[in-house]
Order: sequence, then structure tokens, then C-alpha cells
Amino acid sequence: MAAMDEKDVKIRELNAKLQRERKRSAALQEQLSMVLTEMEEHSNHLSRNIEDIVQSVKDIESKRSGTCT
Repeated sequence: MAAMDEKDVKIRELNAKLQRERKRSAALQEQLSMVLTEMEEHSNHLSRNIEDIVQSVKDIESKRSGTCT
């Protein structure tokens, strides 16, 4: 009977640990999702900046070629 009680205690301990790890995993997944969202937003921001720079360079080149001819 004592062996059964020990097994029950061990099962409860393992279930409690499993629940803690599931909560921890959910929190980490949420943090990862937030980081990935931030990275995507930053990447989009950088892309827009690069597009603006490329357009500015094209405008400058266009003005130069217009004045040189």
C-alpha cells in the first residue's frame, strides 16, 4: 500500500511539473512571437527606408543627367 502512495505522490509531482513546464512553454512562445513580430516590423521599416534612398538616388541621377545634356 505504501508503494502505491509513493507512486501517487510521484504522479502528482510529475503532473505539477508538467503544468509548470506547459505554462513556461506558453510564455516563451508568446515572447518569441512578439520578438518575431518586432523583427518583421523592423525589416519592413528598413525596406521602406531603402526604397526611399534608392528613389532619392534615382532622382539625383536623373537631375544630373538632365543638367549635363
